[in-house]
Amino acid sequence: MVVQKNNFQRGVGLFLLLTVFASGCGSSDDGPVRFDVSGEVTFAGKPVPSGTIMFVPDNAAGNSGPGGMAVIKDGRYETNGKGVVGGAYIVKIEGYDGVPVRESGEELADGKPMFEPRELKESFPKEKSTKDFKLEKTPAKKSTRKSPGKSIAKTAPISAP
Repeated sequence: MVVQKNNFQRGVGLFLLLTVFASGCGSSDDGPVRFDVSGEVTFAGKPVPSGTIMFVPDNAAGNSGPGGMAVIKDGRYETNGKGVVGGAYIVKIEGYDGVPVRESGEELADGKPMFEPRELKESFPKEKSTKDFKLEKTPAKKSTRKSPGKSIAKTAPISAP
């Protein structure tokens, strides 16, 4: 039996868990008014084919409102009622190549990751807004490890008796 999961489902699970902790219990009609956010997500200048974007309230910056989320499809996203209340947020972006692949017995419908998940701090107005995210390739981390060098021990010449 092949278990089919996609990266979106994993992201939604995490989002739901965060939302429960951030907003408490209640119906979807409870709570503050949310404002939709839409825009484009590109990586290295090209639209991200598939992915997720989550808006997590930045508690450290004083935002304790509910989170929001959207699916990225062909480089575009729109929260469609699952937006933000305004203020400071941590935006978490995951992007995939959109080519289904089978990995470790699972079919990943969104494909392989295009980049390491990104977390960005952003502020949003208390109104419907547009925000584009232009992600660049991050340079490879430089190794701090020093290359092994030749160690030459200096010794005093041995004198004959």
